[in-house]
Amino acid sequence: MKTAPMTLFPQINQITHWLDSSNVYGSNPDEAVDLRSFVGGRMAVRSSRLGTDLLPDNPEDMDCRSQEGSCFRAGECTPTEKP
Repeated sequence: MKTAPMTLFPQINQITHWLDSSNVYGSNPDEAVDLRSFVGGRMAVRSSRLGTDLLPDNPEDMDCRSQEGSCFRAGECTPTEKP
């Protein structure tokens, strides 16, 4: 089996070498649990009309300005604003 060579990636965060993915996975245990499906290590998703996976809906977002009337839920508060 052929493996890819080890590659170093530049880190934007100069405070730590760890990648901060809290914007996706949540920054506390409750958010992390909320964003997971607990099936095969996957994130919680919903299907689009085209059959692709999208972030789950966020019905608690009272400031939602989506044309479809539904905003996304993720580890940060602006996933609908950032394509």
